[in-house]
Amino acid sequence: MAVTAPVWMDGYDYIGIGSFTSDTLTPARDEEIGLTVGLYNDESVEFDLDALSLYADETLVSTVSDLGEVAGMSTLDYTFSYAHPELGVTELRVEAVGSVNGEKRTYEKTLSLSFHVPEQHIVVDDSHGKSGLEQLNRLAAIAAQAKITVKPFSEKNPKNGDILLITAPAEPFDEAFVEKVRSFAENGGTVILCGQADKVSDAPPYFSRRAVKRSSSIL
Repeated sequence: MAVTAPVWMDGYDYIGIGSFTSDTLTPARDEEIGLTVGLYNDESVEFDLDALSLYADETLVSTVSDLGEVAGMSTLDYTFSYAHPELGVTELRVEAVGSVNGEKRTYEKTLSLSFHVPEQHIVVDDSHGKSGLEQLNRLAAIAAQAKITVKPFSEKNPKNGDILLITAPAEPFDEAFVEKVRSFAENGGTVILCGQADKVSDAPPYFSRRAVKRSSSIL
């Protein structure tokens, strides 16, 4: 749902908030998400941005006031990091307050999200070259439909997931990492080790063999 900008008497109508989006369609309670605001200025004058504020169900949760200006014929994006403490549907509203040629302007846009308790977390090792979340966008999209989150494996907090996925490591594991994985498994987590698919990979044949050898150090 979007709130359209008013028509201004000074004629500078092509300034406002063009987009307000979340980095996930299945946000979980108490977990940080990114809320990105896209400001646009299709006029020849500057929009002096005084403050950008985020509201959740009309409660102010964050304000930034050092973003400067949106120059004429340009855009500006800003991402709020936000963790919502409650379950259910929440209306988020962003408000941009500033001025054009000394005249005060206020723009706003809203976004409704439903916050839930995730049933499971899949954590992915993203610290050994070939491993990482960037190659697993399809998995993340499928998991989101089942309210399962996909995020990086935290060596500082090895209990931050239910399933640990390690995909075709390009770099060897050190003993500290192996110990963290062992601790993850001993505390009830499931560890899945994946090699390289020879038939669909552009990597040379020896890469798969080396990946398997590196993975075996976990066993």
